[in-house]
Amino acid sequence: MAKMEQVLTLYQQMAERCEKSGVAPNQARVYREMIAFMKDCKTVDESMLKIRNSEYYLAPSIALVEDKITALCLVAKKNDMDEVVKVYEEKLEEIKRDASAIYDSAFYTTAHNFKIRYAQTKNAFCKTYEIYVRACICAANDTVEIKSIVKDMGEAFLQFDLPSSDFVALSKIKSFRELIKTSDSEYANFIEKAVNIKEKGIEYNDELQGIGDEAKVSWEEVKAAKEEIKAVGNHNASLSRWANAVVVSPDNPQGKYSYIEEEVYE
Repeated sequence: MAKMEQVLTLYQQMAERCEKSGVAPNQARVYREMIAFMKDCKTVDESMLKIRNSEYYLAPSIALVEDKITALCLVAKKNDMDEVVKVYEEKLEEIKRDASAIYDSAFYTTAHNFKIRYAQTKNAFCKTYEIYVRACICAANDTVEIKSIVKDMGEAFLQFDLPSSDFVALSKIKSFRELIKTSDSEYANFIEKAVNIKEKGIEYNDELQGIGDEAKVSWEEVKAAKEEIKAVGNHNASLSRWANAVVVSPDNPQGKYSYIEEEVYE
């Protein structure tokens, strides 16, 4: 009887562990049901035989698969992957109808293929922001870069697939908004400018063109003063002392860094 009590205690601990995890409700339920199912057994052999001849023989395995799929489904929902969610929900329904469905793993491949399409869209969405930043810092007279920006933006828009091929619609989805770490006003500006670049290209006004011309003149002045600038740099370098060292971090947050193989250059 003592061994039987140990078995029941083990199942009790497994149920508590599953409940504490927050992601294994089916397993917790099954273990608690099995405790009630075995409590009148006198020996371990009797309990094992009783389980083997009941629905609980495969119940833990079924519950494990159900909990895993449920967790994957929750992640897919959080990331707005509706097609992936549908795959998981249909598999859970299939398992409820026929427990042997746990042995068919083809649904993982189906879900994975959908995830690839979602990832492609998210990568393309991030790419549009990179292109937008390039457009913001592009000189008005840099025609080569301007053409490249327009071309790259058009190609990025063609990569949108799931959950939508519409850029503006994607921008309103929470998981896509979270990809761009900027203020709401800057985000709105990004969306507007990205669409304009895609549809109209880049148009610079006279003021921006003037800035570009001024930058070109300034660069010519810098090149003309190249030797003078180098002389100032060499003079300042002579007033400095440089050092190279290998830095060893402390074992704890309150510790001090140590420096080895330190070399100082005049």
